[in-house]
Amino acid sequence: MSTQPIQAIQPTPTVEKLTYSTADLCSALGLSSVTLWRLSRRGLLRPIQGIRHRLYAKTEVQRFLSGKGGN
Repeated sequence: MSTQPIQAIQPTPTVEKLTYSTADLCSALGLSSVTLWRLSRRGLLRPIQGIRHRLYAKTEVQRFLSGKGGN
């Protein structure tokens, strides 16, 4: 019986997110979905329409968090 050395398990590489779902963004920012909806309704945080859900681009979230306008 031959024994093979045990290989170390390599962690899977993380992929940088370019968009966030409503649930992801609410969790990350500590907001409710209603508050996020109100921000998008006022034009302060503009979503993009995904296939089935609203998505928020990473650049848009960074713009919002930096406090810069952009209307």
